[in-house]
Amino acid sequence: MSPSCRIQSQMDHDTLDRMRQSHAAWRVLVADNAPLILSFFILCFIRPNRRAIPAPEITAQLGVYLDNLREMYPERYPRSAREYLEDWAAPNRSGRSALSNASGPQSSRNRKMAAVDTFNSPKSR
Repeated sequence: MSPSCRIQSQMDHDTLDRMRQSHAAWRVLVADNAPLILSFFILCFIRPNRRAIPAPEITAQLGVYLDNLREMYPERYPRSAREYLEDWAAPNRSGRSALSNASGPQSSRNRKMAAVDTFNSPKSR
């Protein structure tokens, strides 16, 4: 192997493979609905430079966004805004997981906000 191909940092193959399986940013990128997740987060967080959005507000915003997308892609996003948010915020979310079972409205809200914080944390950039 030539010297230019040697990795001189912590970003070797095994580290990247572990990150692909466990890091929030990787999970978003490999999600079946990554275009929806990323475009929505850019619209709601990046463009207006917001760090957090209360659960009822983000649910309403995603509902409107989904309605607009469904006009262009009628069959593509069949679930409710709440279902997508719960899926994205599930603790063991793989990007392809089914919805997790929430133990109540408060735990659901905490998971939604945790997903927002994870997406906006410096580690996930």
